[in-house]
Amino acid sequence: MKLQDYPRPKNDNGIGIHFRLDVTETNNKPFVSQGVEWLREINARWTLIAAQDWQQIGKAAAAVWAADVMPVCRLICKIDAQQIHWDTGVKMLTALGIPPYIQIFNEPGDEREWNKTPDLNKFGEKWADAAAIVFDAGGYPGVGAVLGKDEWLAAFNAVQTRGRTDIWNKAWFCLHNYGSNHPLNYPYDEVNQRGTPVSAQEYAQFEFSLPRDELNALRRTSAHPGATIHDDDTSILRFLEHKSWMVESLGFCLPMVGGEGGWEWGVEEDHRYPKLAPEQHAANHRAMFEWFRRGVLSNGDALPDELFSIAPWIMSDWGADDWWFGPLGTKQKTIDAVASIPKFTRKFSWNIQ
Repeated sequence: MKLQDYPRPKNDNGIGIHFRLDVTETNNKPFVSQGVEWLREINARWTLIAAQDWQQIGKAAAAVWAADVMPVCRLICKIDAQQIHWDTGVKMLTALGIPPYIQIFNEPGDEREWNKTPDLNKFGEKWADAAAIVFDAGGYPGVGAVLGKDEWLAAFNAVQTRGRTDIWNKAWFCLHNYGSNHPLNYPYDEVNQRGTPVSAQEYAQFEFSLPRDELNALRRTSAHPGATIHDDDTSILRFLEHKSWMVESLGFCLPMVGGEGGWEWGVEEDHRYPKLAPEQHAANHRAMFEWFRRGVLSNGDALPDELFSIAPWIMSDWGADDWWFGPLGTKQKTIDAVASIPKFTRKFSWNIQ
């Protein structure tokens, strides 16, 4: 398939978010309906729905699809589970008239995704077999949020070994582009490239105990001149690295669809940068989604056609990162910032004369 032939939502703008985790829908607990209202509030057109069984997924996907939002569906299961009926999910979504985007497994390097010890070769084999089932049933098999090149190659090589390269004609890549407390253009930003000046107090501590050349070197710390996304991919731009893996092995890049990502609430992992403040959480998410409106990434590159959507973690029912009604409250500044983006339909290269 050509990129333009993959299904996309009406008035596609690339804006997404991971759907809430509780997909109960009853008179007393209308959680799916509430989630749909939240999607409308930020004008989202994509969402990742994750649930324990296909029936739950189907009910939530139908409600989302009726609101002109593309549901991307993930069955929550262990990678080494005995038997998973992937074709059931495809047939169910197809019967509902919903394009069956099926994420197959999730972050294979994470111990929580396994009953036993993670095994990348086994992941590759299991993914290839499941992808063939999804493909043969008429679905779109999603590479389950691999975070390392070795994980991608495990899936790629297993497909090639089985002689099922036809799978790549309808496959897609599930993107988890977490930004830590890094700025939008990391690792191309000034702090990472040139380092950060040490404080006056730190400098005074060594002023009379180090040779002058070492003292001058101390003036700037943690400098990584010339660093690219291939040197450090803890960045919302990590899809640029994923694209290079696919082009190198496949010869082209699959569509990349958001599953998780963005900035976690109050994250403080890299001490060269300040703890992420609520105001920055809001501003960063708006600026990231503006890529789709303006057609330009934070590092100045053109928005790749292959980047279909981004879906930050998470709408609700998880914890501190919940955008709505979490234990740390509703992230109203972030919601308002994203909602304030003028309505638009994203343009691809084939839309531009």
